[in-house]
Amino acid sequence: MRRIIFLILVCCVTFTNAATERAGHIDLLDADTLSYYLQFNQSNKDNDASVKHPYDVVVLYYAQWCTNCRALSPIYIRIAELLKAGEAKSNIIMGYFDCEADYEHAVLCEQVGITHYPTLQYISLAPDHRLPHTQKKLPSHVTQFPGNWQVGESILDWIRTMSFLSQWHRASWGKALRQVLFAKSSHPQSVSELPVGLPPQVANQKHLQAAEQALNSTQALVTRTSYYVDALLAPMPCRDTHCMTESATQNITYVDAYAYLDHTAGWSSMTPSAQIVRSCVLEAVLDVCQRLQVQIAEVWLSQQKPIPQVEYLTQEQLEKFEPETRQMMEEQEPYCLQIDQCIMKQLEPVEVCLPPTCPFQETYKCRYLTTCFVDAVQRDYADALGVEWKPQSSIREPTQKKQEVKQQVDEQAPKKQKWGLF
Repeated sequence: MRRIIFLILVCCVTFTNAATERAGHIDLLDADTLSYYLQFNQSNKDNDASVKHPYDVVVLYYAQWCTNCRALSPIYIRIAELLKAGEAKSNIIMGYFDCEADYEHAVLCEQVGITHYPTLQYISLAPDHRLPHTQKKLPSHVTQFPGNWQVGESILDWIRTMSFLSQWHRASWGKALRQVLFAKSSHPQSVSELPVGLPPQVANQKHLQAAEQALNSTQALVTRTSYYVDALLAPMPCRDTHCMTESATQNITYVDAYAYLDHTAGWSSMTPSAQIVRSCVLEAVLDVCQRLQVQIAEVWLSQQKPIPQVEYLTQEQLEKFEPETRQMMEEQEPYCLQIDQCIMKQLEPVEVCLPPTCPFQETYKCRYLTTCFVDAVQRDYADALGVEWKPQSSIREPTQKKQEVKQQVDEQAPKKQKWGLF
């Protein structure tokens, strides 16, 4: 009785997009499981049932506010109990799917043509089985209940008919007839229940793919981190006029990102190379300032007696926090106080937002910006911006660029005609 009450109330409870669960004979389907059975995550563009299983799936699509769904729920639960849904000998899974649980659920319901609640659909997982009464928007292995949902007998008869057609289609007529006459189950005797959620082999494959994605993300993070470490220890060397030499170590000369963008008109140019370097430099500057802001906040908290936790700061401490941390930032890196406003105002005024040389007082932060000239980093930004990236063997000198522009102008200028030519 408790189980029935729980399932009747299922339409009144907010569910997150968690894994599929089974309560009694009813499955509470998640988006991954339903998408798998609908074949929306398969490579087959025709949505034919390329997945072959000895069981089928019935889905009741609902919304939490739907009173008709609540009225249908006890009927649907009773049908699932009569058919022993979820057990191996039934060859059928019956489940609920909340179309308004989240965005992913809503998109999936739109793809399968759900326009009202409640809606019942039968998904046949027999190979190449095309069910009757299929709407144009539905895959060929899915059919929608055409009758009155208030008549439980018609729903039960419809499910039994669809199940019989699907099981008949799975085997040749002789084998199907023997199964009907002798009620032979298509499952081994050791299997008592149908899978909950994704079938084990599919779930294992998804877990493997998730592990591979996590590994690739970790490797990418390690690679990106190595670029930053290289930039600090051995910054990109510079052979042009837009270079930066540290006063403490006169033998280290590297690219000044701000000087490069200033001399090559990179702050305003819309060429792919300019967009890549500009985006990377601004993002790196914001990263530096955000890290410094966190560090300053931690220092400020450590200076309070006793050391408070952030969530327990008093009103007096909160009033002191902003002006004092701002003063600390002004002393260490005043440019970090300006960059947020500069980005909001589209890098205006230029003399404040776009200085001709690296604005950081601590030179190692200028080294950090040289990662924007690493080929691998530029490729990542090119992919994110959707622009074409071309490798640069070296950063061009401004004088070289001016000569190229002058040459281009000379080529476009009208040439003097020579004698005898027209």
